[in-house]
Amino acid sequence: MAGRHDIRSLQPSPAPNEYNTRQMTNKGRDVAPARTMAGRARARRPEVTPAPGEYAVDVRALAAASPRYTFGQRLDARRASSAPAPNSYTVRERLGDAPRYTIQGRGRDRSDERASFPAPGQYDSGRVSACQPRSPAFSLRQRTVPPSDHSQKPGPAAYTLQDAAVARRPPQFSFGLKHSPYLGKFRSTSKEDVTVIK
Repeated sequence: MAGRHDIRSLQPSPAPNEYNTRQMTNKGRDVAPARTMAGRARARRPEVTPAPGEYAVDVRALAAASPRYTFGQRLDARRASSAPAPNSYTVRERLGDAPRYTIQGRGRDRSDERASFPAPGQYDSGRVSACQPRSPAFSLRQRTVPPSDHSQKPGPAAYTLQDAAVARRPPQFSFGLKHSPYLGKFRSTSKEDVTVIK
């Protein structure tokens, strides 16, 4: 058992029940936002960093430099060369003379034995039917005399095709009993015709 410690000094912070929580919610104070009018803030000092266009990028260190052209005065003409032109050389002939042709008038046709033979269209084919079947032959003649019978004749629509026996007749059916006239007569149901057996 030890002695009681000294009481610590009271803290100046307010107690929990001293806070004003009338308009407080879980998201803050339940009041409309309040704006205050104030003077314009001081502008920031300009930065001393260079702009993107101020960098000096050496492109030649990455790729080959592209050709550059300048406009200037015309340079002095070079001195004429003493070398001969390509067509000034005299090439010695290494081969013999090539054949040379001249254009003249048309000469006289030479007589050829093949010209004395007849052409394919000059042969007489003769009778083709002697070795092959004869093809049909047609002749043109004058118009025949029309018939002198001027009687009235039925047209195509005047015929009755239903009565013509073109095909087998289909079966025909009727409702009811058909009796032969040679069988017995029907039994009468009247009292006069009924015979009573005693």
